[in-house]
Amino acid sequence: MCGRFVFTIEADQIPQVFKDVHQIHNVVVVLPRHAYKSYNISPTNYSPVLYKNYSKNESGDSKHKGEYIARYMKFGLLPSWAKDQKKFSGYRTFNARKESLKPSSRLWGSYMKHQRCVIPVEGYYEWIHEKTPASKKAKKAQVNKRPYYIRKQEEGKVLFLAGLWSRSELKEKIPSVDKVCGYEDKTSEPLTNEVCSFTIITASAPKQLKWLHERMPIVLEPNSEAWNKWLDVDANESFTQPELEEILKHYDIEDLEWFEVSQEVNNTKNDGKQLIERINSEGDKGTTKKKRKDDISLILPTKKKMKVEDDHATKQEEDERATASKEETHSENEKITEEGGVKEEEK
Repeated sequence: MCGRFVFTIEADQIPQVFKDVHQIHNVVVVLPRHAYKSYNISPTNYSPVLYKNYSKNESGDSKHKGEYIARYMKFGLLPSWAKDQKKFSGYRTFNARKESLKPSSRLWGSYMKHQRCVIPVEGYYEWIHEKTPASKKAKKAQVNKRPYYIRKQEEGKVLFLAGLWSRSELKEKIPSVDKVCGYEDKTSEPLTNEVCSFTIITASAPKQLKWLHERMPIVLEPNSEAWNKWLDVDANESFTQPELEEILKHYDIEDLEWFEVSQEVNNTKNDGKQLIERINSEGDKGTTKKKRKDDISLILPTKKKMKVEDDHATKQEEDERATASKEETHSENEKITEEGGVKEEEK
C-alpha cells in the first residue's frame, strides 16, 4: 500500500522545479497560493495532484486547456456522488488496486475514463510489522512497526505515482483548501461546498521489495509513452486490459533506494526533516544494487508476515466492494427518481 508520503516543494516553486528537473512544461498551480507541505502526509491531508487539462476531465479550468494543472486535493478519494463528508471515510479509498481498474468497476470505472492523474512525492513510507511475544512486563504480544523510506537515489528527483481524482459537491460547507493550508486574506474563501480528492494506484510489488510490503505504488516516468497515454484523457478514454497492463507496469526500481527511519513517523502528528533521516539497522538494504547477506531473513517473509499482508489486501478489497455497493445504490436511487419513482425520503 501507500498511505504516507513526503512533499515539501513550495507551491510557487512547483512549475520551475518540474520544468528544470523533470522537463515537465506549462504547469499551472491552482488552489492554494500557499502550499500545505509535510514530511508526513497521510489520508485526509492535502497534497498537489498533477493532471492535464482537457475537455473531458471536468476540471473547471477551461482557460488552461492543454496545460498541466497542479491542484491541491485531499488524500483519500471521496466519490463524486458523496454529499456528506462525515459519512464517508477517505481511509477506505486512499489506494486503488490495479487489479480493480476495469471499465465495469462500479467504483473506479468513471474516474478511469476522464480523471486520471499523477501524484508527485519526494518519497513514501512502508512498514515492517514485527510481533514481540508476551512477557512479564507486557502480558499481551506487541507489534513493533519499523518504518522504511523509499525514494529516488538521484538528489532532487520526484516520484510521480499514478492515481485517480474526484470532484464532489457537498451539502454543507467545509474549510477551503486555502484555509486548511494556512493561507487566508481578503480574497480567499474560508468555506466551500467543493472538495477534490485523490487515490494512489498500487500493484503487486517486485521481488526486490516484497520483503517490505506486498504492494507498491505505480510510478510513471515524465514524458514517457505510458505517462502521455495515462494523462491524455481526450485521446485515450479507455484501455484494453493488455494496454492497461503495459501502462501501469512495474517500475524499474534500479534507481530507487530505501532505508529504515525513525519510528517518530508512525505518529501522523509528527513532522519535520528528521523523519526521513537514515538510521543504522541490519535490515537497511540501501539500494537495489547494494545486497547484504544479513538481508536474507527479511527478503524471505515468515508465514505470519504473509498472513498479515494477505489480511491487509483482503480488507482493502472489502472496502472497495463496500464503497462500490454504496455507489451502485446511489445510482439506482437517482435512476428511480429520474423515472418518476418514489424518492428515498418519501419511502
